[in-house]
Amino acid sequence: MLTPVFVIGTFHSGTTILYRMLAMHPHVTWLSQFSQRHGRIPGRRWMPLSTPLDRISRRVFHGDDRLLGLSPSGEGIRRLMVATPQEAQAVWRHAVPLEDFDPVISRQRVRTVLEEESRIWRDRSHLLIKYPHLSGYVSLVRSALPNSKFVHIIRDGRAVALSLRAERLRSTYPDASEAETQQLLKNTAKYWVDVLNEIEA
Repeated sequence: MLTPVFVIGTFHSGTTILYRMLAMHPHVTWLSQFSQRHGRIPGRRWMPLSTPLDRISRRVFHGDDRLLGLSPSGEGIRRLMVATPQEAQAVWRHAVPLEDFDPVISRQRVRTVLEEESRIWRDRSHLLIKYPHLSGYVSLVRSALPNSKFVHIIRDGRAVALSLRAERLRSTYPDASEAETQQLLKNTAKYWVDVLNEIEA
């Protein structure tokens, strides 16, 4: 059975870069765009020959620009066909949903994901997992997978809050007033504190 390693932390704290760097280790496996394509997970379409395609295309994966998502333009097909470390949001939203959460069902679904990956990747020792939402479910993950390990990356809360505020202002609140901008900063700072407290607890 693979040992699951969860990379946890707040958004904009560096979890993605850390995750992709750790994915370079030869004993580690991770969820790619071809993983868990058996058709039993909503939003994760069945894909014929997904496992052989995953295994073959990972041989092309190297620690170059693609690792950090910096592939040159014009490589769209190559980026689509070469397996890369993914958050696999559909997989983890199914396992630990934002709504209608049932801890018993979620524990079983988390175990099922690990069992499937362990069946496929018998030549690896660890399954690397990165999905920020799971930072709030450390206790559930530990109860479902007692052999889990966690890598908690912490970035200065001021940098996280400023980065999140800038992202929200660009994507969601482009016309925010000065008062709304300040409130947004307070909210993002509170988010950083809440996540750290939850993980520590």
